Amino acid sequence: MPSARATVAELEARGYTHLRCECAGCRRIVDVPFRFIRQRFPNIAIDGLTTATLGNAMRCQRCPGHPAPTRVRPWRIVSSGKSGGRQRKAG
Repeated sequence: MPSARATVAELEARGYTHLRCECAGCRRIVDVPFRFIRQRFPNIAIDGLTTATLGNAMRCQRCPGHPAPTRVRPWRIVSSGKSGGRQRKAG
């Protein structure tokens, strides 16, 4: 598993496609694609940002007070070759 100091560019070079964010309050797990972050915030160059930095900027939409995720880690989602199917692979 890559360290929290790995940049988005380094993670993408290793084949990671998403950040997996976990909230301890509501136990929600969300996979956020790097491309979504780029589209949502086009003025921010995320390639040099680390997973720790991105995790601190994210907030849980379900919990009161919108706390930051308790765990953020890189994640790969690859196509399984089946119609509409995806296979999730941990780092």
